[in-house]
Amino acid sequence: MEATFDAATGIYAGSVLRLSDSSGGEEFLTVDTGGVSWNGNVATITCTSGARSTYPASQNSLVCGVVDLGDLVASASGWAESSAAGTYDEATYSVTVNNKGTVSDSWTLTFTGATTFTVSGANTGSVGSGSTASAFQPINASEGSGNYYFEISAAGWGGTWAVGETITFTTTHACAGIWVKETVPAGCSAKTSNLMTLKLYGEGS
Repeated sequence: MEATFDAATGIYAGSVLRLSDSSGGEEFLTVDTGGVSWNGNVATITCTSGARSTYPASQNSLVCGVVDLGDLVASASGWAESSAAGTYDEATYSVTVNNKGTVSDSWTLTFTGATTFTVSGANTGSVGSGSTASAFQPINASEGSGNYYFEISAAGWGGTWAVGETITFTTTHACAGIWVKETVPAGCSAKTSNLMTLKLYGEGS
């Protein structure tokens, strides 16, 4: 297929392309190895499979590159205990995160008694109090019921904890950064309605 771009760049072997038209037709194709040649800003593209539909210029057909961000998952790291005799088996009962509820923050769990504690995030603030006798799962209210910041299992606690002793850890939300850059060559004339459309596709789990 042939496609006209603003500049002879941005499409390469292995690129994922999105084809669409004004009638609602849409599909994704992958550029074959060595499958791009340029004549000015017109690209002749060979893909690993053929398109299911035709995309004529009369239907405002568009071709654009796709940035595949892969699977985005939340994570927890940096678990550190500050205690004389208290323990937590973090290797076996690691912090559970939630892809929708978890945020990026640094958390401090502070014991207020031998079995009770409070938890606060540097950015989020207090998320309540808990006990070593039960799982601690503070709900992220902005994301709705069932979506929690993290969960600490009751089964992991051991030893003897004292007032003021702490545990710190960090969580990172399910995300990926996208940097959109517009390059304007020197000497270009002014252009009105210089707009860009960015579409996001995602599947939840």
